[in-house]
Amino acid sequence: MTVNRPYRRKWTTASGEAREAWVVEWFDENDQRHRDQYPTKRKANDRYDELLKTSGQREANAGLEVGATVKEAGEAWIRAVTSRGRPDGKPPVEATTVKKYEEHLVKYIVPLIGPRVIDRFTPRDARAYQERIATDKAVPDGMRKKVFDSTKMLFRASVGVYIPATPFAELKMAGRRSKRAKAQAGVMRLIGEEAEDGKRAPTLEETRVLLAKLDELAKAEGEMGHARRFWLQWSTAFNVLVFAGGRISELLGLPWRYVLPDLGLAVIAQRADQLGKIGAPKSAAGARLVTLPQHVCDRLEAWRPHCPKGELGLVFPNGAGNVESQSNLRARVLLPLFRACKLIATLPDGREVLPFTTHDYRGLHNELERTLGVSLSDRMDQHGWSSERMADVTYAKQLLDPEIAAVRRQNAESLAKMVLGKPPAPTSAAAAE
Repeated sequence: MTVNRPYRRKWTTASGEAREAWVVEWFDENDQRHRDQYPTKRKANDRYDELLKTSGQREANAGLEVGATVKEAGEAWIRAVTSRGRPDGKPPVEATTVKKYEEHLVKYIVPLIGPRVIDRFTPRDARAYQERIATDKAVPDGMRKKVFDSTKMLFRASVGVYIPATPFAELKMAGRRSKRAKAQAGVMRLIGEEAEDGKRAPTLEETRVLLAKLDELAKAEGEMGHARRFWLQWSTAFNVLVFAGGRISELLGLPWRYVLPDLGLAVIAQRADQLGKIGAPKSAAGARLVTLPQHVCDRLEAWRPHCPKGELGLVFPNGAGNVESQSNLRARVLLPLFRACKLIATLPDGREVLPFTTHDYRGLHNELERTLGVSLSDRMDQHGWSSERMADVTYAKQLLDPEIAAVRRQNAESLAKMVLGKPPAPTSAAAAE
């Protein structure tokens, strides 16, 4: 479609009357000429702008599938991220992530805007949807940002298929709490303030209690039967988690051929996701060598003869030698263990939750290494992080632990001595004591 700029036309009628008009000349898709006449330049310009907009819209929509609903586009998006990968060139997402996308689509997106035609969804509609997500009681507080982000991904994946551009391009939704509020809540938890969700970081003393209880449960069973083998397995596994700082998925997917006790190393080259599927590590940096202390290597060797055999050759499999499910691990190991150690947190509504999980030991391990002066690059290598921010911000947990505090206090005293040139003189209150 071609549109020419308006021009003034003058002519004389058969009766000799002089006339004048403004003409907008345009050619349609079949190259057929059209001429629209208007008495004023302003009206001609309005028509010209209207034709330009229509022309641009038609060109933008050329080759697109028009008339599809948001529900249909969402189903196509799920198929695409599962098979072809994401629009930004990244590979297909993991099965557990697809499961979350499907949940967002079915439970929240489709009930709200599923029947809407996606190519008629305007930026104004996008802003109204954002407002609805923020206020609709059908969407839980903790899900609002996640659902909105999934909707943005759906529309972004539909560009070039159903729509020429996404109406959500400039829109963002804040989380339930700001970063400052989260940081404040984290510091308040350090001094004993209870968290809304009952979560907090583990302490060294609690870690010792858990490790001792696991050994106690294993030894209490007497001869090497099913129960003793079970607790010996997870006592060994918990030691690996605490002293290696790995992910639970890496632990459940670790095969014996990747354990090198003579070198004190474990090779992380695969993981088992929440669905029990063995695959590549979580990121490129996740493929790495993890250093293990000697006592953990000794425990692994003590566990090896009793480990159930299976085709995968896993170090910590289920009884049939296959991948142990994370839900079973929580129900059969973590909950009984935390109850035995009296570490279960009870929420105001009466629900029992774990105050911390196995993943929190990545933060503890990182914090201990940082306190001991381990370099940033070594911490990144040990934990499988590609970003310095992960080691120094995301997993830099402030822990109000007496032993960690003592090491930092010693460093503070050394700094004071360096500044003053001598040990600080005691204050009057300290001298009085």
